[in-house]
Amino acid sequence: NSSSGSETVTACNSYAWGANGTLYTSSGTFTTTLTNTTGCDSVATLNLTIDNSSSGSETVSACNSYMWPANGTLYTSSGSFTATLTNAAGCDSVITLILTVGSAIGSTESVDACDSYTWPVNGMIYANGGTYSEVLTASGGCDSTVTLILTINTVDASATQSGPILSANVFGAVYQWFDCDSGLDISGESNQIYTATVNGNYAAIVTQNGCTDTSACFTVSGLGFDTFDFYSEVVVYPNPTDGYITIDLGYIYSDVTVRMLDVTGKLVRTQFFSTTELIELYIDSAPGVYFLELSIDNSVPRTVRVSKK
Repeated sequence: NSSSGSETVTACNSYAWGANGTLYTSSGTFTTTLTNTTGCDSVATLNLTIDNSSSGSETVSACNSYMWPANGTLYTSSGSFTATLTNAAGCDSVITLILTVGSAIGSTESVDACDSYTWPVNGMIYANGGTYSEVLTASGGCDSTVTLILTINTVDASATQSGPILSANVFGAVYQWFDCDSGLDISGESNQIYTATVNGNYAAIVTQNGCTDTSACFTVSGLGFDTFDFYSEVVVYPNPTDGYITIDLGYIYSDVTVRMLDVTGKLVRTQFFSTTELIELYIDSAPGVYFLELSIDNSVPRTVRVSKK
């Protein structure tokens, strides 16, 4: 007798049937006639299901690195990568990753400023020095960390007054005295101490640590030989001196006060004299510049500059 039989096969993409050597790429029912062992026909039937493989791609942008869940691989550079998985039908599923890896950016700037600084990066005003950071987003979408190392410099523009003697309080700075009434600098007056010779209002421009500020204006009054002509007779010698000084008042006065100030305007000592014309003094302090402030018969004081060698 003739014979028959069938087989059911599920394959991916294609199937080569061994019964007849035919390659099938689609599902269906196929038959072929063979010869059985008795020499009669043997009809074989193939019930074939063809499932297809699948593919897909994804495009990803990441910063510094990217862990691809498809295969668990960590990528640190841009490129195109593939992974072969199994789809729901049991066939291959090829996935392609198109990856762009960007880098985080960091930059640092150092700034010296006076009193305060407005950082253009974030618009913040800083009054204290220190290190400050701001995280921005770069064009590639990654973080951009900007660091500011800030130094705030200040200037001490305070000053003190003792009669016509004005003194900036800070040492070792750059000074320029100016006339507050005219707004003009006083030519040649660039020392820490300024002794006014004309009544008026005066202040110091102080530059320190690269910063500049101005002191308050101080009023000097009572100067002028028109009222105190007797001061034109006063002679102080020797000047410079080794320490001993003679003050010749030119006339005998009943009440004389001598105040000695150092170059900073600090009072060294005060001495009182009665019914005298010649005054003997000794400067027992360190060599330097001193100011003798003379007040005769309770008049407005006048100042004489003396140098000790």
